[in-house]
Amino acid sequence: MTHRNSCRSRSRSSTAMTAGTDAALRAHLLRADGQEDICLATYRPSTGVTRRTALLRRVHLPEPGERDVHGNATITGEYVLRVAEAAASDGDGVVLLHSHPGGRGWQVMSVPDQETESSYANLVREITGLPLVGMTLAGRDGAWSARHWDHGVAGDIASTCAENVRVLGNELRITWNDQIVPVPARTSTMIRSVTSWGPRRHSDLTRRSAAWDSTSRSGLPSPA
Repeated sequence: MTHRNSCRSRSRSSTAMTAGTDAALRAHLLRADGQEDICLATYRPSTGVTRRTALLRRVHLPEPGERDVHGNATITGEYVLRVAEAAASDGDGVVLLHSHPGGRGWQVMSVPDQETESSYANLVREITGLPLVGMTLAGRDGAWSARHWDHGVAGDIASTCAENVRVLGNELRITWNDQIVPVPARTSTMIRSVTSWGPRRHSDLTRRSAAWDSTSRSGLPSPA
């Protein structure tokens, strides 16, 4: 499948969930037959000092007849309406999640991904008053990616990339959008830590230390 990145970043945004929610989504989206799958969830918006975060709250798995798996996966408008109405009653927004079974790392959207998410974005906003959030799960390493569907400058609907997706359990696991938050460059002061931990582990630790402060401002407790 060919992917292209049309996701624009006009403001800092993020997505977060508990390890339990992450496990429930993986169990549904990562299929034994290697096909893509799809489902919906709800989120509570959290606005920090410099960043907004979509905090996933409840997974709404499709009922019989509400989604079709055919290599790719599609959902019905009735499914979207059912979850959007449930979200609106709780003051929440809607998340549309699907998998890329062969993917690794942060995923950009394919043309069908964009068409599916954008086609429901206005409907979801009309019902809930909040932007649709789209998320993709990479099947090879379990990495998440996310975007908010906002009104563009010309009044159209455009996707705003998240800078990361955080999963909070016994540890804080983060998938980073390298186009927005690139891996820090090495400096001479990092030689000892690179030697001790290795370059990949060092980059992860550097990013985590920068993320912990902003995490506490986005509705999740900072890790000890």
